[in-house]
Amino acid sequence: MKTYRFFTAILMVALCFNFVSCGDDDDNGGETGKSTKRLTKIVTTSDNKEYATIQFTYSGDKVSSIKIKADSDDELIVSEKEITSTSTNSTYELGSNGYIVDDGSDEYTYYSEGYLKSIGSDKFIYDANWNLITTDWADHISYTEIPNKDNLFLVLDDDPIGNDRYVILAQAGFVGKASPFLPQTVTWDGDNETYTFKYEIDNDGHINKVTVVYTYENGDTDSWTQVYTYEEVK
Repeated sequence: MKTYRFFTAILMVALCFNFVSCGDDDDNGGETGKSTKRLTKIVTTSDNKEYATIQFTYSGDKVSSIKIKADSDDELIVSEKEITSTSTNSTYELGSNGYIVDDGSDEYTYYSEGYLKSIGSDKFIYDANWNLITTDWADHISYTEIPNKDNLFLVLDDDPIGNDRYVILAQAGFVGKASPFLPQTVTWDGDNETYTFKYEIDNDGHINKVTVVYTYENGDTDSWTQVYTYEEVK
């Protein structure tokens, strides 16, 4: 169980980043040609060992493919109406708003505000500010005061690399809006196991690095980091 939690936790965070282009916070009076940043790569390491590398390819201003190099390699190919996984042969149907509505097994529903409501029987519960506070695997999620500028899905599931490619696709904006603030802790198993998140933020408010400490029920801990690489676009 310890190894399973550790590996899936690594991938939960490493693969949980939104790839929507993000504008600079400086007010330039609507100046055209202002640079924005978009994510091109995430590298996850622990004990100086690389566990996962995720690379993103764009067509215009939209993600066209996501390449995953991890325990099992994959590529997610995006078209106008669906997304396909080259390794699992899974297909995700997209609705008119660009969100996943069906993955072949479960239907996806959303609140009118654009936040994920359910996937099949799994429910997603939010506070009054639309921060996700409870899922079917997380008992409680607390938050920092750091704005979630890039629409990051750092908390969504505990097994994103199994059959849950939707967690990866969430980071490209395909399962609605993420919580407006970055998470601080996630607890489950009666609050006996915990993820704690620490961040390094650049001058524009984008995450450079996340360090996650995983505390097991017996008090043992593991930790890992995710480093993010961006490119400037006009």
